Amino acid sequence: MAFDRYLAICYPLRYSTLMSPKFCFHLAIWSWAIGFIVIPSEIFLIEQLEFCTTDKIDHIFCDLGPILEISSTDTSKVALVDFVISIIYAILPFVLIIISYICISVAIIKITSSNGRRKAFSACRSHLALVCAYYGPLLVIYIFPIGENTPNEKKVNSLVYMAFTPLMNPVLHSMRNQEIKKASQMLFCKSRVK
Repeated sequence: MAFDRYLAICYPLRYSTLMSPKFCFHLAIWSWAIGFIVIPSEIFLIEQLEFCTTDKIDHIFCDLGPILEISSTDTSKVALVDFVISIIYAILPFVLIIISYICISVAIIKITSSNGRRKAFSACRSHLALVCAYYGPLLVIYIFPIGENTPNEKKVNSLVYMAFTPLMNPVLHSMRNQEIKKASQMLFCKSRVK
């Protein structure tokens, strides 16, 4: 989405040529393929672990951190591989998104009309909110854990990026629709009158 917004704002006349259906298809296929290539390596390493003490995971879903916590064998190799994978698949995309939004901000500042700047910014606002809601907890949980989080804090952070972000995606994107805006305003106005 950040690359799409970057092309739409920074290269509007070349957008349809650059973001062709074939290119979109390749982006989607490669993102899926990379996931299917990387995941089996971690699964293989997890299969080598032994679990003697408990078979209960104190988490809302089967995540790698809680699995490593209950393992009775050395988990340093799995943790290192997971850290490297996290750097490649979490930090790198996040940095690329930030760079694209810096370029978008520079392009928006160069727009002379205030109406044009507002339209360009509104095209990016919802995606930027979702990026922050997704990558914030993701980076805190997996890449840069801040201190020793309690199990409940880990669950809440995981819930934010696993449930809150997908839930907010259609809400934020639909708020750009004028009919939904009017219906929302009417709903809130009725509730205030009561």
